[in-house]
Amino acid sequence: MFLVRENLLEILREGALEVVVPQTVIEEIHGHGPDDPTVKAIDGLDWLRIEPAAQVASVIALWDLGAGESAVLSLALAEASSWAVIDDS
Repeated sequence: MFLVRENLLEILREGALEVVVPQTVIEEIHGHGPDDPTVKAIDGLDWLRIEPAAQVASVIALWDLGAGESAVLSLALAEASSWAVIDDS
């Protein structure tokens, strides 16, 4: 995760009441192994709420993104007042 590399993870909290991450993203991050800097940075954060994986919206599935990006965008689509932050362009 780019924010961890630049020591900017806390920026996610700026202006947000809560930070929600789909379980799919957490699983992708943990797939890098326990010594990965991002795994170490996110484990135990009390301000990070993990949301169970939901079905990817069909309109987002058409974009052929990765599982994590699709999960984030689907969650944001379901929550009208939310913002989505992804690390791919």
